[in-house]
Amino acid sequence: MKAVNPLNAYYNTVPAHMSIYSDSIISAQSYQRPVNPNHVRDIVSGFDAHLFAEPLVSFRGGKYYLMDGQNRISALVWMNHGNPVSVKCTVFTGLTEADEANLFAKQDKLNRKLTPFEYINASSNGNDKDSDTTKKFLAACAECGVTIKKQKSSEAGSFMAANTLLNAYKKYGDTAFKRVVPLILDTWQGNWDSKSISFINAMFAFDKRYSGKYSRRRFISASKKLSPAQLLYTAKAMVGSTSECVCAQLANAYNHGIPDAAKI
Repeated sequence: MKAVNPLNAYYNTVPAHMSIYSDSIISAQSYQRPVNPNHVRDIVSGFDAHLFAEPLVSFRGGKYYLMDGQNRISALVWMNHGNPVSVKCTVFTGLTEADEANLFAKQDKLNRKLTPFEYINASSNGNDKDSDTTKKFLAACAECGVTIKKQKSSEAGSFMAANTLLNAYKKYGDTAFKRVVPLILDTWQGNWDSKSISFINAMFAFDKRYSGKYSRRRFISASKKLSPAQLLYTAKAMVGSTSECVCAQLANAYNHGIPDAAKI
């Protein structure tokens, strides 16, 4: 049985293999990650023409748009003393910019796996089902005052745990996301440990377990003086998963000093 290129089937287009001068290829699309100088140096130092993967290019509107291969092309230009160089590329036709973004967002199946930040950026420029979810996720983040950062930031609403937040959005839904994330921010005022992967997961587990049973106001009052770092540390000495143990501590704090009828 003849093998079928999955790219051909997905995009209904047969790619061509052709040489294009690097200065004729337009890169730095909104969905792409930036050139990584360290990666470029690694390619140069270990260059082997037999192992060089062809950059993926889209011919659209009479121009060549680079979808994947910025670092490889940059390495070739560097080795040519900064001058334009002819690059053998895999060229697709008939793709829209959104199609290109969809393809780039699936790089984990084709090349180096994207970081969560890179995936979200690429997916948000696409037009498939995953892209639609990503766009709704980013809209929810904006509504909650959340920004996704690559590096640690002092901003209260900044999170580095991009994949954790996206997975929580997919698992628990838009309404729960917009309930839990603001609760984290309002209770701990941007404390960095409250925005860690383990603590975010614990908070969504708490909300799922006690949804409709707890008072937001009471939760904040009872929990704001608790240290997220200490809650996570104490959880290590308890029996059960980290999320279960953090939930138990939060529930104990919530129930302290209130009538049995109001306890969760």
